[in-house]
Amino acid sequence: MALMLGSEKALPIPGMPKVEFLDEGKTLARWTFASADLAAQRAEFNHWLGWFGFDEGDQPHAVEGNTWLVRKHG
Repeated sequence: MALMLGSEKALPIPGMPKVEFLDEGKTLARWTFASADLAAQRAEFNHWLGWFGFDEGDQPHAVEGNTWLVRKHG
């Protein structure tokens, strides 16, 4: 599926990853992506991070296949 803006190139619409918080304070989360493609995972992460309470400074500290561990900073 793609979003078309006039005559511009199609923009991908990222899917929603599964996000599980691993602590009570919701500072550590396991993100599981449908795709094994790292570029697609990055696009989905960047698209959804605010939805799950993360900001642009929060980055994964462990990546294994389609699973990322992300810790909130701050």
